[in-house]
Amino acid sequence: MNPSLLLPIGIVFMLMLFGLAGAGKHTQVLGLWVDRLDGPQTATASALAPIIDCMNRVDRDTRLTYHRAAHPPPAQACPEPEVQTSLPVGRSARPPK
Repeated sequence: MNPSLLLPIGIVFMLMLFGLAGAGKHTQVLGLWVDRLDGPQTATASALAPIIDCMNRVDRDTRLTYHRAAHPPPAQACPEPEVQTSLPVGRSARPPK
């Protein structure tokens, strides 16, 4: 990067930061307006969050228990090793020497 451009870029960056800091009140007003529109839904979701989390934990354990009972694992102690049917990426088809 050209060192002569550092000063103008730095000045522009600092002016942008000051502009964003000065516009804080305007962005807060906009945020409050948006929050007012979805306030009841957000409050309901926040109130129900612990109940939903608890239900998800119970449901997960129940589903896992049912799946294990309905589909037991095979009785085979040692699974057979997988046979490689293709060459790994980046290897040639030449046999090793």
